[in-house]
Amino acid sequence: MTNMEIFDLALLLLGAKVFGMIFNKLKQPSLVGELLAGIVLGSSVLGIVKPSIIVDVISQLGLIFLVLLTTLAIDWKKIESKAETYSLAEFMMAFTIFVIIYFVGNFLGWNFYMTVVIAVALTQSSLAIASRTLTNINELNSPAGEAVIGFQVVNDIAAILSIAVLANFLQNSSIGFEPIAKLIFIIVGFFVVMSRSGVKFVSWFTNHVQKYGLEEALLGVTLVFALLLATFTEELGIASFLGVFLAGILLSKTSQAKVVSQKVKEVGEAFFIPIFFASIGLSVNILSAYQQIFFIIPFIVFVIIIKLFSSFLPFMFFRYSKNDALKIGSGMISLSEMALIILSIGMTSKVLNSVFYSVMIVSFVLIDVISPLITTFIFRRISVKSVRSYKRRFYGF
Repeated sequence: MTNMEIFDLALLLLGAKVFGMIFNKLKQPSLVGELLAGIVLGSSVLGIVKPSIIVDVISQLGLIFLVLLTTLAIDWKKIESKAETYSLAEFMMAFTIFVIIYFVGNFLGWNFYMTVVIAVALTQSSLAIASRTLTNINELNSPAGEAVIGFQVVNDIAAILSIAVLANFLQNSSIGFEPIAKLIFIIVGFFVVMSRSGVKFVSWFTNHVQKYGLEEALLGVTLVFALLLATFTEELGIASFLGVFLAGILLSKTSQAKVVSQKVKEVGEAFFIPIFFASIGLSVNILSAYQQIFFIIPFIVFVIIIKLFSSFLPFMFFRYSKNDALKIGSGMISLSEMALIILSIGMTSKVLNSVFYSVMIVSFVLIDVISPLITTFIFRRISVKSVRSYKRRFYGF
């Protein structure tokens, strides 16, 4: 590691934290600011920071922290009562998006692998953006708000699994019965065996770590456990993301889950996760994206429409009211950090070229800036209509 690489890393972290805080003050996701920091500091604008091995290694660790933090943050109680509804809704949403993107991809001349990467990316929605938006408009505990959060939780779980499947698909250039069967076998076996004995052992171990005043060691134990399971799934020919995901599930069921989650969040968001998102920004060619502006604008409109429609449709099928289904659909428009991970996998696998990758990143960032405005407008518009309808019915005006 050279002095210049250390300086670049420090500069990238500083830029990510500053831009992230600015966007937080503007009530926008900090990840947008972190991405923008990478774009500004990279070759697209200032050309100060260049991609390097050390940035790549730390960004990969950032991805591990991100997957682990996402899994630990899942509130399983939110989905227990309506798990089947949300799971079927997730499947219907994903199927609708895949069908639409397949035909659009054929029309635009995308190859099959590119179509799959874009379709999988578009199925991801941001729990962080949705929950923050709903909190700001005091709708988090409304029936539609709770449905959005429950749906988002299932979407997060599906995101980790889809990343694991996609990584294997792109690596093997095919998706046969064997890798899928292996994935299902591991997950089912994990839940059957580990959910009983595994949770007890991990709970016993973490409790003793804290009992003897070794709370600071919890983070180390958590990371070792996650890395061991990641290595295990990698050895089985399945993406390491799945191992981190499974570790997060086990830890989320222990009595120390909140403490572990807080420690992972503190370290991850302080250093590793901002570097991960900033490193994605380094790969973006903003000039290439600007030259494709007449593609980006219609594409953003198209994505917003299909995200809204594909989430609205399942809840109409489950006999939610049109208004509630529309509210839920608006809460699913945003695109999560998992979508960015999927795009980076596509870029690394050379499925997406640098120009198209830059166009997708810019489009996704703009969608995440726009989506809270759409959600707020739809929730408030429908609420105003409901109040007016109530007044007309009971007061005659």
